[in-house]
Amino acid sequence: MISNKIAVQEILRQSKAFGVSDVVLSPGSRNAPFVLSFTADDFFKCHQVIDERSAGFFALGIALKKKKPVILSCTSGSAALNYAPAVLEAYNQGVPLLVITSDRPSYGYEIGEGQCFNQQFCYANFIQYQAQLDEDEHADKSAVFQAIEESFNVLIKGNGPVHLNVAFEEPLYGLVDMNTPVSNIVEEPQDNTGIVDYTPWINKWKTFSSKLTIVSQNAPEGITDKLVKLQEIDSSVYVIQENLSNTSHPKLNSCIDRTLKPLGSQLEAYAPELIVTIGNNIVSKVVKHVFRDHQPKAHWSFNNHLEQNTFKVNAEHFTGDVSIFLDQLISLGENNPSHYRDSFEYVNKEIKQYHDFNLEKIPFSDLKAFEIILNHLPSCDLHLGNSSVVRYAQLFDARTDISYYGNRGISGIEGCSSTAVGFALYNDEPTVLITGDLSFFYDSNAFWNESDINLLVIVINNGGGSIFKIIDGPKSNEKALKYFVGSHIPSVKDLCKLHGINYDISTSEKQLTNYLTTFKNNGISVLEVDTRNSENEQILSEYFKGLSVDHLIADRRNESTKTNMKST
Repeated sequence: MISNKIAVQEILRQSKAFGVSDVVLSPGSRNAPFVLSFTADDFFKCHQVIDERSAGFFALGIALKKKKPVILSCTSGSAALNYAPAVLEAYNQGVPLLVITSDRPSYGYEIGEGQCFNQQFCYANFIQYQAQLDEDEHADKSAVFQAIEESFNVLIKGNGPVHLNVAFEEPLYGLVDMNTPVSNIVEEPQDNTGIVDYTPWINKWKTFSSKLTIVSQNAPEGITDKLVKLQEIDSSVYVIQENLSNTSHPKLNSCIDRTLKPLGSQLEAYAPELIVTIGNNIVSKVVKHVFRDHQPKAHWSFNNHLEQNTFKVNAEHFTGDVSIFLDQLISLGENNPSHYRDSFEYVNKEIKQYHDFNLEKIPFSDLKAFEIILNHLPSCDLHLGNSSVVRYAQLFDARTDISYYGNRGISGIEGCSSTAVGFALYNDEPTVLITGDLSFFYDSNAFWNESDINLLVIVINNGGGSIFKIIDGPKSNEKALKYFVGSHIPSVKDLCKLHGINYDISTSEKQLTNYLTTFKNNGISVLEVDTRNSENEQILSEYFKGLSVDHLIADRRNESTKTNMKST
């Protein structure tokens, strides 16, 4: 049996034709035609998530893991607005979600119906495609079918979310005996964006004496070896990659902030003539600030989704296959000999030595906790919470046996846990989430969802939004600081007890190391890493001071002076 609403029937038919089988449902009455139809068909795997805000991120996690579109369905009214943070995140990451918001007829708002507002196109600024479908006797059925067909054409390209707002007349629970077979699989739309003639840019490439390539989140798969090869054969090229790019390699630099921030007065010498970015949003604020102050002559951006002028120069945007472009660059060989690569590699090696040396001396703190965690985690799919978590993680070399994920599309804290829970649902490998205390409490409804998963959640509890104690503006105003930081009373242990989750706590280096080396996956487990008694901000400040190139140069001068004095 299936709903007698034609829009529902056509959406199910198209979903089955394209193999879109995961459906995240939130309770309500206006979406009853979808609930009745999806749950009655064994083709669909339905998941109940009560909180729509959590549901959106839960669906995002499934889509990230399966690399396939996921369907969201909610009732009318404010429920639709609760999807907004996840839809915005999916849009900025280019993750395909079919967002179906059920609605009352257009006259509902005028006559004061409950849970009713003008929700047509409510995601207009961050959606790939949107359509209004009216289910009443006056509806143009051909227009309904055409809009649904177009929505799936856009959805299957995989560049972001699609929104269908479906207005239902009552009654809502009518069923008909109809089968929607999985047959006549619809041919996926052909994407010809990869066919690009790069010849003009290959010729321009030859004229630049220093080229910095920055690889960020959602970079294409299979380009790591090509990046390594390009850097090896061309001395004017240096590659920096963020851990969320998942292009880690021992010969590539995965610590942007650790390399650039210590350069201090030497920064201008490392400013390139050309910056090539590959992937979505860059996490590092340092790289943005540095190369906005020391702008390149040109910026080429390979991002199949968003056009951003990150460095405030007129970027040239490419939607083609960057792998083909890299192959053509490699075939050029050495075309403009330079000291650019070697200079970067030398300073990065020196900074890395001081990084290791400084870490040996610091006490238990946020920074020390990240060193222990990232060294002792098993091979896994690692989800990084936002704010200080994702930034601390980038101070350490990316591991090739770990895949890194994070909600860095819009970079909010609201759905980090829900995304990890949705991802873990289909993951055979260990799934780990490192999150801050505020993020953990903020998204606590993530653990109200499916529990038949294996997930380790590491909560860095430093007593609030520690990132704001590091930023100059907030930390300089003692009266206002608590409103930035968000100090709180709730207990991580009590929240775990409420949801029946395994709980443990580490307050020392030894405890944390022992926990990670003996941990076994068994359902959802939460480890609270309590660093509230540590001077986290001061420790981080001293760490960067110790890495400063100006500081290292001064040290060398002092050592040289002492040596000369001894010799005389």
